[in-house]
Amino acid sequence: MPNQPTVNSAPSPAGPGTSAPTIITAAADDVLYRVTFTDFDDDLVRPSRSVAMLNAARDETATQVNGQVVDEQIVDLSGHAGRAYRIEAATQNGPIAIDTRIYLVGSRLIQQSVVRAADVEVDDFVTGFMGSLRLMD
Repeated sequence: MPNQPTVNSAPSPAGPGTSAPTIITAAADDVLYRVTFTDFDDDLVRPSRSVAMLNAARDETATQVNGQVVDEQIVDLSGHAGRAYRIEAATQNGPIAIDTRIYLVGSRLIQQSVVRAADVEVDDFVTGFMGSLRLMD
């Protein structure tokens, strides 16, 4: 992250069978960097549901910002299922782009995002941040 991040827990769980998400954010040069972790009960997470869970998380983000998914790719993190996508949305301050990578690692959903004005170019730092997530043993 570009500077000292802020770590917060959401006030309540996202839904039944989930923990309150942990949200880590930092901002620099009008760009917001964010990593979110949400844990699910083991019985809710099955390999047969991983695609549905990733799609639901993507769709929830798009709905929250009244945006549209304009690009999407299947990705993985050390063999764990994931998606990379861009959402574009109109806001009071102008159009924004949200670049996100999301992974299901065991019973944990990990989202890594960069939020920026749509006209701000993706620079090497943003690209580096989006490719920096690693799992620790």
